[in-house]
Amino acid sequence: MSKNSLRILILCTKVPYPSKDGGAKATLELALSLNRRGHEITMLCMNTRKHHVKHNCIPREIREKLHLELVDVDTRISYVRLIANYFFSSIPYSVERFYSRKFVRRLKQILDSQTFDIVQIEGLYGLAYVPYIRKWSKAKIVYRAHNVEHVIWKRLAEQEKHVLKRKYIEDFSKRLEQYEKKVMNTYDLLAPISEQDAYLFNELNNTKPQVVIPYGMEVSELMNEPNASKDFYFLGALDWMPNVLGLRWFLDKCWPRFVEEFPMATCWIAGRNPSKELSRTLRRKGIHFLGEIEDAKQFSREHAIMIVPLFAGSGMRVKIIEAMAMGKPVIATSIAAEGLPVKHRKHILLADNADDFFKAMKELYTSPTLFEELRKNAHALVKAHFSIDGLNKVLEESYYQILQYDA
Repeated sequence: MSKNSLRILILCTKVPYPSKDGGAKATLELALSLNRRGHEITMLCMNTRKHHVKHNCIPREIREKLHLELVDVDTRISYVRLIANYFFSSIPYSVERFYSRKFVRRLKQILDSQTFDIVQIEGLYGLAYVPYIRKWSKAKIVYRAHNVEHVIWKRLAEQEKHVLKRKYIEDFSKRLEQYEKKVMNTYDLLAPISEQDAYLFNELNNTKPQVVIPYGMEVSELMNEPNASKDFYFLGALDWMPNVLGLRWFLDKCWPRFVEEFPMATCWIAGRNPSKELSRTLRRKGIHFLGEIEDAKQFSREHAIMIVPLFAGSGMRVKIIEAMAMGKPVIATSIAAEGLPVKHRKHILLADNADDFFKAMKELYTSPTLFEELRKNAHALVKAHFSIDGLNKVLEESYYQILQYDA
């Protein structure tokens, strides 16, 4: 059989537009690129309270290209259910929150009315729907893994100082790991976002074919012009614990020392839903907090040096790739840069303790030569490794292989 246009259903646990976080951006860019390559895309998305989107607020072009369907699902945390889950269920509460009968009904209607070659599941929590897909469709199932969930929580536990909180997070991480092992190999193809994650999935006994598909984007031939003033900036959701812990560490351990030596230095911080405690912490000399912003790319363009102080996480930091594509120097921890093919002092500055982070900030702030070298090398790296159409050509070939198309 010759290689034809494929009919692909993509399941998402949140609407990928507007793309305000890395997972949403990765999902949307991949889907649009597959559409450009001639495949017929349908997207079925949970429209959660936390990330609720009105259907008519999504650009018509995106709605039509992706045949976008939204299902309202309430994933809010109920502490009564959380406690009941902890004592009486083996399934992690985060998985339970994303199970919806309403979503199942709409999934059945779509699978009954249309025939698909591929059903692609974006993220761990969508794997709960695999039995229904197997029941109602002959499509091959692709698991697009944005990270290894239990690793994030394991690292968070290592950072937590409060004994009871650490105990709960450790237990939650173990339950997530057991769930990830349980759903291993229920799909036909694994598409992790980094080589590191591919290795971790194999440690969890993945035996299915896999293809590493990092976050991809359309990369401009030209970098942004460097900013006139060298300021710093942080961009990330402030209701996500790894971001909160990392930012607090930076504000407590690095920034006071830096602003003491460079009193005119500024750092701009953007992110949604900070706690009252974190909002108070952000009231520091030289710190400018903007809250949630409409255009993350424009925010990056307006500032000079990105900082990513992350000590827990998995997958790949999309915001680092976007910053490097613009020619922005980045200072990050090793965990933040995990999964990226970067070299210290060539594409990025890596720093895992307060002294090294301070030294990296000082060097970029005072060295025009290093600043410009990182800009050029980072942009070239993204252009070579993260072109969306090139990556999706690789993914497309993997689709054909599991469908047993002839070359």
